[in-house]
Amino acid sequence: MVSKFGPGGIVSVGIHATSITGSAALHGTARRFSGVAASVSFVLIRARG
Repeated sequence: MVSKFGPGGIVSVGIHATSITGSAALHGTARRFSGVAASVSFVLIRARG
């Protein structure tokens, strides 16, 4: 319990929160990029057909 509220625990919690927000932002960017790629390929298929 002491280590959780000590300086080391605070640092580990901060690192954990930073990694969670970073992975969430990366996931959102990947999802947006895949959505754009899907719409572009859909337009290309429609234009070709």
